[in-house]
Amino acid sequence: MAFIEMPEIPVLRGEEAVEVLNQKIEEFQQEKGKRLTEKQAEALTKAANQMILMIRSEPPTGKVHVSDRLGFFKRFRSFQR
Repeated sequence: MAFIEMPEIPVLRGEEAVEVLNQKIEEFQQEKGKRLTEKQAEALTKAANQMILMIRSEPPTGKVHVSDRLGFFKRFRSFQR
């Protein structure tokens, strides 16, 4: 299995972050079967989609309640199995 190097991504918020994540999802799908296995591409896509959900569910103040973060990690772990 070949490992990929994840590029540094600047700290972004809101729709700007969602836009970058959507671009990454497109890249993951384009690299499926090339530089990424299908499982790798799907795992990265699922993780990016979970991040988008978290960004879009943030309160308007930008503060995320601790229980919201814990829920994200529980969902994140569940799709890894």
